[in-house]
Amino acid sequence: MLARVRALFSGSGRQAAAETKAAVAEVGPDADLSGRLLRGAKLVGRDLRRVNFSGADLSSADLSRCDLTGANLTGANLLGAKLVNAEIVDVQGLGVCLIDANLRGAKLSNFVAKGGLFEGADLRGATLTNVDFSNCDFTMSRLCDIDFAETDLSEVA
Repeated sequence: MLARVRALFSGSGRQAAAETKAAVAEVGPDADLSGRLLRGAKLVGRDLRRVNFSGADLSSADLSRCDLTGANLTGANLLGAKLVNAEIVDVQGLGVCLIDANLRGAKLSNFVAKGGLFEGADLRGATLTNVDFSNCDFTMSRLCDIDFAETDLSEVA
């Protein structure tokens, strides 16, 4: 599974760095970064409200303490990303890839992540309210100290 995800989002090193730098310059509320390459981007504490990241590559990006309220993460690749203490509220994330992502202490509310990949993700201490994790894969994930109230865990692996 991991090899398949990496293959989908591969690119040459120099070109990838240039594309990431250009995309980071556009980051801000209401930005359309769908399908963009933001691999390894350092976005700590940024205001990312209503940003469209659908299909974007945010692998290894640092989004710690970011406000992602109203963002679109549908089909986004956040493989190995850091979202420590991030606000993930009113977010669409169908099929989002959060394999090996760090979501410690994150606030997830009204988050639709149907079919998402959370293998090896760290959600310790996260707050979940009205989250749809149906058909998600949490194999080898760290899920301690989480309140799953109002969370749809149907057909979760």
